[in-house]
Amino acid sequence: MGGVMKRNVTAAAIMLLAACGASGWDIRIYPEFFRPGPHGGIMKADYKGEEPAALKPTRFRGYNAINIDAPRGGYVSFHMAVTDDKGGEFHVSYRAESPDVEIDVFREWFHGNGQGEWYADALIPAGGAGTVKDGMYAGMTDNMKLPDSDMQIKGQTTAALWVDIWVSPEAKPGPVNVVLELGGQGRMGYIQVRVNVLKVQVPQEDTLCADHNTYGVGWVHSYFPLRRRKAEAAGKAFNGSDEFFSCVHDMYKLLYEHRALFHDLGYNHSGGVNGLFAPELEGEGEGKRVKGWETFDRHFGPLLDGSAFRETRRGPRPIECMYLTINPEWPGSYLYWGTPTYEKEFVNVVSAMEKHFREKGWTETEFEMFFNHKKRYKGFEWDGDETRFPKDNVCFKEFGRLLHKAVPEKSPVRFVFRHDASWLMRQQMDELKGVVNFWVCGGGIFSFYPEAPALLKGRGDKVWIYGGSPSIFGSTLDATEMPVDAWMKGIDGYIRWLTTSPDSDAWGKSRGNRECMFYPGAKFGLDEILPSIRLKIQRNCLQDIALLDLVETRKGAAATRAKTASFAGVTPADWWNGAAECKKQDPWEWSNASLGEAMRKPKRSENNLDGRWWLAVREYALQEAVRTRTAKKAPGPARAVTERARGLVPYRLDEPTPPELREGSVKGSLEEQLKAVGAKCAETIDAETCRRIVTARAEEWLFRKHPKDQWFASDNWDVNFPEFVNTKKLLIRLSRTAEAAIDCNLWMRPRDNPEKINMIIRQKHGLSQWYDFGQLAIDPDGDMKKTLEGETTVVRNRRGGMISVLVPLKTAAGETVGFIEVCGRL
Repeated sequence: MGGVMKRNVTAAAIMLLAACGASGWDIRIYPEFFRPGPHGGIMKADYKGEEPAALKPTRFRGYNAINIDAPRGGYVSFHMAVTDDKGGEFHVSYRAESPDVEIDVFREWFHGNGQGEWYADALIPAGGAGTVKDGMYAGMTDNMKLPDSDMQIKGQTTAALWVDIWVSPEAKPGPVNVVLELGGQGRMGYIQVRVNVLKVQVPQEDTLCADHNTYGVGWVHSYFPLRRRKAEAAGKAFNGSDEFFSCVHDMYKLLYEHRALFHDLGYNHSGGVNGLFAPELEGEGEGKRVKGWETFDRHFGPLLDGSAFRETRRGPRPIECMYLTINPEWPGSYLYWGTPTYEKEFVNVVSAMEKHFREKGWTETEFEMFFNHKKRYKGFEWDGDETRFPKDNVCFKEFGRLLHKAVPEKSPVRFVFRHDASWLMRQQMDELKGVVNFWVCGGGIFSFYPEAPALLKGRGDKVWIYGGSPSIFGSTLDATEMPVDAWMKGIDGYIRWLTTSPDSDAWGKSRGNRECMFYPGAKFGLDEILPSIRLKIQRNCLQDIALLDLVETRKGAAATRAKTASFAGVTPADWWNGAAECKKQDPWEWSNASLGEAMRKPKRSENNLDGRWWLAVREYALQEAVRTRTAKKAPGPARAVTERARGLVPYRLDEPTPPELREGSVKGSLEEQLKAVGAKCAETIDAETCRRIVTARAEEWLFRKHPKDQWFASDNWDVNFPEFVNTKKLLIRLSRTAEAAIDCNLWMRPRDNPEKINMIIRQKHGLSQWYDFGQLAIDPDGDMKKTLEGETTVVRNRRGGMISVLVPLKTAAGETVGFIEVCGRL
């Protein structure tokens, strides 16, 4: 709820609203943190101690109304529970006695867990938008049913509606009456809400960046199947069409309206770039350049100039930041990694990007060079994401040097070097000073280092934390945990790592929907994205934090945070864990088990907090913000690309260009090309070099079991750089001799367990009929066993649409120690 419902809303028990008459619907209003259940009452997950009751109306000049304080430029929200044992159809009409106060009504969907329990989360628009007439905003919902035949909840007696009330920044301070009138089955009932519009306005600039992450374009197809089918029925390709980009922009708009950011990564773990996210390139080496911007500009232009948000309530503003597709395979080809040719390719393209962005006037968004790969995914030799071993830092330094060379020192375009850090973050904060200037840190480990915010922000770096999304089975207060955590620590924002993947049965047998914050509307015939209760609560919390940040200008950051913490019965120090036991070890010796033991439950979790804690904070924020006349400070200057630490890769290599490996020289059918390339692999790849790729530590832990950490082998996967790089480059050269787009992947027998097989190197197209994401050693199947016995094997359609040629890799003594999988798509 964006404002405060007066008359002691934070009390342990709040008097309920009387029914609308013996023959009418029973209508009750609950604060946003307390979800009604389908059988009446409040969901047990949402409260501690005594159950909150509905809000009690207060008499105003002869009529009853619920009283809500509301800042301008923000939302207030509540649940409207409609109960009747008889059931039947009903609808809600609504009106606000001001054109600057608007009302949105949603039907709350109760998600089942398959065990007879139901939890409200998805919000389905309950009718068309209201309109302004005669100085009043008014509208009506569609007809709804109790019990709801879509949900099929046995014995359902209560339907729940979510009500958002938007107060425009232009609204006149003072009382505005809002009436919600329910009718149906010859019965009537109504609720009157007195919205007290305050003089204070929610700052429009975001105090925190609330980032919602995803990958690629698969989510567009699952969230907008109706638009996709319409395009395909008209004989048009959906991907890259105007309709496709309108879907993408709709997702950004939904998040923007909720004071949040959508963040979509356009390349995969092995470096393959989706062409919808990048400018089109041509040429190679010194001649590599940007060929065209048409697709990139259609995708990102409206987001970078803010025009995509022109029709939103918040008005147009460019997005805060976005991923670039820079990775070890783009724009420089990994074939030339560590050579002058790689540098030329990188600098040519990134310099062209800077020039294009500058000419377009895209100077308010931060463009991120970000590496999402881990060496365990077998594409590259270093961890770009969640780095574990110090030796990998040299690669960050090299890319920092390249970025500094490509971007003019005084460019107004905001290029930043982002790193998502976990195990090694504290050491990297020192070693990568002047290299990385945008830190996204695992929240639990970040709490070990209370000194980190001052250290990083003192030198102008940007700092976020990352984590997951709250479960719908948990308390609604969980939706506030990450924003409050980020704000209490004095940093810039947070990221929910995956937010577009509902459970396979999100509606009837949900597992908690922890990897989504919104839902596809196609189930209800809607070609739009459905918000969630968690998203709404997070938005309202972000509004409160924006007001608290305003209060800081008068009372100071320390005092404001101390007061906020006091409502939870703790101090700001409770958000830190500086005495974590595992800090006595080097990070590369940690396990998930030792981290789990170190990440103690905060003291505030012992205080049985529920939404009443944050409602008390909100009341404080509103009261103090009203007294604050100081404007929030303007955003700081653009983060420049700083001088980068020097540190060329220690395995700087000559370009491997054997004359017999001429590109495109292998022709014929796909199978013929694969066999010919496979024969070249057998002749060219050195088996003894391949046996030295994996480090002794990684081999040691590949099959040892940590008693409390199932991921210990993956976390300790590591390779020796020169052997990996030389072999991967040679495999790239070999793959490029074919006309077709193919991959040459290396599989090796582990030394200590030769009955297994393990992919060691994979390539950018991601083609393999055996590799699964994150996989380490597996049992070889029949085709693999034949190959390991020394026979070249052809495998078709083991994984739909692919063909592989498996070529034995033998030592000089004739021992088969692995094989090359030469794979193409049929």
